[in-house]
Amino acid sequence: MRRRSLELVPPYFSELRLVLLGNSCCERSSVGNFLLGETKFSIEEEPDSCMRVSKQQHESGEWRGKSLTLVKTSAIFTLSVEAVREEMKNCVTLCSPGPNVLLLLVKPSDFTEENRKTLKFILSFLGQDAFKCAMVITTHEGNETSSSVNELLTECGGRHYNLFDNNHEQLMEKIENIVCENKGTFLTFTEETMRPKSEPIKAALNLVVCGRRGSGKTSAAKSILGQTELHSASNSSECIINQGEVCGR
Repeated sequence: MRRRSLELVPPYFSELRLVLLGNSCCERSSVGNFLLGETKFSIEEEPDSCMRVSKQQHESGEWRGKSLTLVKTSAIFTLSVEAVREEMKNCVTLCSPGPNVLLLLVKPSDFTEENRKTLKFILSFLGQDAFKCAMVITTHEGNETSSSVNELLTECGGRHYNLFDNNHEQLMEKIENIVCENKGTFLTFTEETMRPKSEPIKAALNLVVCGRRGSGKTSAAKSILGQTELHSASNSSECIINQGEVCGR
């Protein structure tokens, strides 16, 4: 009969320090409570009230004898460059000496290329190895994922968890694996970012083109986006969404 060798638990495996990043305050709170196994982050009944909550928060818990620190960022995607710098600096302080896992909350149907670039810029405040400590958590079901989501998954080394699996143990084991793979490496704050501090993060613009049939709506959309080929509707009553980047937005 084979005997299993007794392995000592590495000292870095006694503590998990996590940071939650995502667009929705309610989703960050919900996932945070799911990770902690109890309700510690407030989730307002009214979505609008929840969206107004932008304060950075942190809570503590325990997982299989390990100390667990969880930092929930504020509405970081809408902040100026200087505010993002302060936010990420505070993240490191709240889970000192620094986070060893970053959890990126993504709604596949809404995640654009501009979102991915903004997220990459935000993580650049945590150094070049930030994506080695990152995992994508998809918060909504969907059969299709955009190229932006696929590229983000590639940058995260394919690390992914679907929240609808509703398996707390599986998620925590994935988090432990990240810490183990990186041998306890944690992220620290850095001033070296991918774009100048003076350049603001430009919010996305959402436009609706209205008009009668044959009024040139497609031509207008092509002119706005600077694209010659756009997705076309199969019938005149179908609503079509197209995306692009114009003037840095």
